[in-house]
Amino acid sequence: MQLPIRTLLVVERPSILDSIRQALEPRSFLMRVEPRFEEALVLLQSWQPHLAVVEMSLAGGKALPRLGYSPWGVNIPPAIAIAWQDDPALKLVALEQGADDVVAIPFAPEEFLARALVIVRRTYREAASLTPILRLGDIEIDTFHRRVRVNGVELRVTALEQRLLYLLASHVDRVLTRDEILDSIWGTDYIAESNVVDRHIHNLRAKLEAGRCCSHYIATAHGRGYCLTSLAAHERHSPAPGTAPLAQRRRILLREPGLAIQESR
Repeated sequence: MQLPIRTLLVVERPSILDSIRQALEPRSFLMRVEPRFEEALVLLQSWQPHLAVVEMSLAGGKALPRLGYSPWGVNIPPAIAIAWQDDPALKLVALEQGADDVVAIPFAPEEFLARALVIVRRTYREAASLTPILRLGDIEIDTFHRRVRVNGVELRVTALEQRLLYLLASHVDRVLTRDEILDSIWGTDYIAESNVVDRHIHNLRAKLEAGRCCSHYIATAHGRGYCLTSLAAHERHSPAPGTAPLAQRRRILLREPGLAIQESR
């Protein structure tokens, strides 16, 4: 089997799609989305994906049978069923319909990635030679071994902070609202404290600064949310790009409408 791992997403809900895209490293997984069954069946034959991810709620809970899966024999490609709640009865139904694994939402990206790799290796009898690592300037996020490095030095972050950093890095230069962050990290059913996102952003920003991350920073879009963006892109507007001290660069960045870097105190 050659990389990237072709993955068909028979998924309709945008929030689930975003979570899956966060989990599956795009340099190792090539993803195509097709929630319509007729078109998905065509892709199963023509594109021959290595893995399918299927939202159970489609077709009144009959998505897997509609795609030709059954509990008898070996289903190719193997399928991960996405259940809308952590209910043993739902998981049993999915397994009886031919799913190789069942994941309930919300799920941790690291767990979903690990499950996908296990299924691919088990099905194709090959150890896929990949370590899912997201690299962005000075930052390196190893989702499989749950490590974050800045300039090659491991940064001590919590599991939640790693997920938050991965979410921001997966959407670099895009502002994520507080609601989007809450739904992706804590789940749509989480009843949040008013400042829970701000507090974790503050802690993560402080750790990146302590680790001397000079390539990217977490900017605040006032009234909107947060964005991991490149410092170099903004230094082009500085009178002496790349030479100004960090405090001076912050003052320059504060002049950009809508985005501001915050001091960590």
